[in-house]
Amino acid sequence: MPCIAIASMFRNAESYISHYTTQMADLTGHLCGLGYDIHLIAAEGDSTDQTWTVLNERLNYLFGRIRHVSAQSKLTILQVNHGGPVFGSIDNEQRWRNISMVCDKILEAVDPEDTFLVYVESDLLWDADTMQYLLGRLEDSGIDAIAPICIHKPTGLCYGTWDLRKNGQRFQAHKPYHPEVGLDLTPIDSAGACIVMRGEVARSCRFSPPELGIVGFGHDISAHGYRLMLDPTLFVFHP
Repeated sequence: MPCIAIASMFRNAESYISHYTTQMADLTGHLCGLGYDIHLIAAEGDSTDQTWTVLNERLNYLFGRIRHVSAQSKLTILQVNHGGPVFGSIDNEQRWRNISMVCDKILEAVDPEDTFLVYVESDLLWDADTMQYLLGRLEDSGIDAIAPICIHKPTGLCYGTWDLRKNGQRFQAHKPYHPEVGLDLTPIDSAGACIVMRGEVARSCRFSPPELGIVGFGHDISAHGYRLMLDPTLFVFHP
């Protein structure tokens, strides 16, 4: 059966791992019910709380449930330390280089058997229907990679004003977010927070140049001849 990899990175995430695995249990339950195998990939590093311990406990428990219905599923938990400081949500070259290093380790863990990769930041709020719809877009339309819009939940504004870009122009916080985006699928330069892609995209592309973080990943997707699309009708939420 096709295998779907789902990957996230974690640092000082002890407080929200429970919510993460609750969302993941809902999604993987639906996907296993449709006959998919699952490859859970998690990368943790540089935490000063109990993230490593809690993450292993929660993911191994979830994986045990998955294996009951999908014996070919896999679990990969990586410890990737870069030694860098904790940054806030700022545009900082060293911050992006550190994130790029961790994310490239995630991409290296995508197996040849993994048909699709769902990359989603570990602190986001989302539902299984959104992820399944994004995966369905890949299966039905031949799209290489697709992203939703990330919304800042407390304010309702677009959160991806640094990483969401189209034709070299960043998205704005307020609707319509970008002058060239309506309600239809549209090609974009880069996206952040959540990208669903074909396995070959994950295996071929990297966060390059690393000083641009996930924007660099968008550049590398294009450099390899793939297209990254935005579905402006789908949303994930930053708490």
